[in-house]
Amino acid sequence: MDNGTRFCSKEFQQFCKSGGVKHIRTAPFHPQSNEQVERFVDTLKNALKKVKDEQTPQHGLQQFLSMYRTAQNRNTPNGLPPAKLMYGRKLKTTLDLLRDYPRHFSSTKKDKQVMQFNRHHGAKFRSLKPGDLVFVKTYRLKKCNWEPGTVLEQMGKVNYNILIPSKSILVRAHINQLCPRSKLSELKKPPKVSPQ
Repeated sequence: MDNGTRFCSKEFQQFCKSGGVKHIRTAPFHPQSNEQVERFVDTLKNALKKVKDEQTPQHGLQQFLSMYRTAQNRNTPNGLPPAKLMYGRKLKTTLDLLRDYPRHFSSTKKDKQVMQFNRHHGAKFRSLKPGDLVFVKTYRLKKCNWEPGTVLEQMGKVNYNILIPSKSILVRAHINQLCPRSKLSELKKPPKVSPQ
């Protein structure tokens, strides 16, 4: 934090102590030491320059702070948005409202085409949970094989991290490269793969 007299006063130190704030000052005459604050000030200035012609400064500031507080931040624990850390939940923004718009109410041409294609080809929503046993399609030397594995975690909507215990390796696979297996299916041969 800045080494100005207002931040070094006894009253300010007492204020920080009462709020459980650990006051760490930067090296004198070297503001770059406090990279996070300097970055925030720069980001704020740029954002306010962009909105100054379109709306009032108060509205622009509120809009910027709303977006900044709901965006992921690499300087917070686990990179979570500051608002989620403070309130314990994700705050909804106008962008979230657009993303959460129900698919069956969508009237766009592309969505209708996707729904028609999925219905015509019998596409079904599939998902796996951590711990599920699967066969995973692996590729080596232009050949593909099915290896027994275990789902460790889901990465996004359709990608999964899979542990192959026999080789002690971790692979990332699309759900189309996975085939669920049961303990009974371990006794049988893994699914056959058509050459690509």
